[in-house]
Amino acid sequence: MNRKGEFNMDDRLKDFLLNSSSNFAFGYVKFEGDFYSFSMDNGDYSYKKFDFEEFKSFFNIFAEEKLRLFLKTLEGLIHNSNGKISPVVSRLGLLEPKIESLKDNPEYRGVDRVFQKIVKSVKDLMGMYDSIGDFLMYYGMDEEVSLNLKRFFDGFHQAVITDREIKHKVVFDIDIDEFINMKVNGKDFMRAFYFLSEALFSLIRNKEETFDLKITASKEEKVLISINFPKMPFAIDNDGNLGWDMLQSYMYYNLFKNILENRNFLIKEFEQNIEIEH
Repeated sequence: MNRKGEFNMDDRLKDFLLNSSSNFAFGYVKFEGDFYSFSMDNGDYSYKKFDFEEFKSFFNIFAEEKLRLFLKTLEGLIHNSNGKISPVVSRLGLLEPKIESLKDNPEYRGVDRVFQKIVKSVKDLMGMYDSIGDFLMYYGMDEEVSLNLKRFFDGFHQAVITDREIKHKVVFDIDIDEFINMKVNGKDFMRAFYFLSEALFSLIRNKEETFDLKITASKEEKVLISINFPKMPFAIDNDGNLGWDMLQSYMYYNLFKNILENRNFLIKEFEQNIEIEH
């Protein structure tokens, strides 16, 4: 390629980076069949070509490290919060008989209702932390376990909405009966659904719309889980150019599929949903 061609390639790639990945200070893209790492420095892009296998190895490490950081952050949140909440619960218990003795006093009318609202709020908060704890627990179970799908996905919901952007952009609808259990490797099942969530959420971060995510499950001879979302990672055209958000989504989705297919799950892809059978 002559110097003019090299210059044109440089301009095309930088223009693509500006249009596709300007929200990122660094990352990776696929452009005209090749993979590049990039970084923004003093308002200009620098980049380096990567072999796909080299990029794939890097991304697998990147994804696992991101998961571990996510888990550590949640574990720290729960640990620190429990230290603050436990004394509150204890003091509320001491206050309850005093509140009961005051509720018929005209000067304190309604105080019992206010107290019960406070108690309910604290119990709801403790329930949220317990739910996240249930979800995190499976990462340490590298063995076959009986997993209750409702508890798992309730915990999944509470865990992922600790990301404020996801909390305000994604409307969750989890419709799963309490009796549906599934025999799975706990660690791999948890890893797979974390990577699926990143595959979905990579497509909507820094966007203005709100999105619905519906998770349902049924059980006959086998358990069937359905994930409905308006944008699906498997619809990404891997033959085209991919900015860092699209490339992350594509790679996370492949991690999700590989983990579950290696555990003998059947995954079916439709226009706006996937079905997972086991």
